[in-house]
Amino acid sequence: TNLTVVISNNDNSAKVTAQLLVDGEHVTVMGQGNGPIAAFVHGLKESLGVELDVVDYHEHSMTAGADAQAVAYVETADTGNRARWGVGVDPSILTASLHAVLSALNGRG
Repeated sequence: TNLTVVISNNDNSAKVTAQLLVDGEHVTVMGQGNGPIAAFVHGLKESLGVELDVVDYHEHSMTAGADAQAVAYVETADTGNRARWGVGVDPSILTASLHAVLSALNGRG
């Protein structure tokens, strides 16, 4: 999945604008929430009709140093309360987190 993302954060909320490639078509997803992941999930619901909740989240650095890669893990639940897990890797922990959500979403079926 191709992901280009812009995140703006303030003290009370986050806004996410993401460009996704969905079935070969470019789709803009925009959402707002109490943090970037919540904003992204809200945007997926509003733009694509995806019902998904993030129920668990973990992150860590894969290596040391200024050019370290971050990895994020999420557990999600859909409307049927079925669990799906996703993993994302990126130099930015925020982008890795959004990749993890997409990884879980792509694992639905």
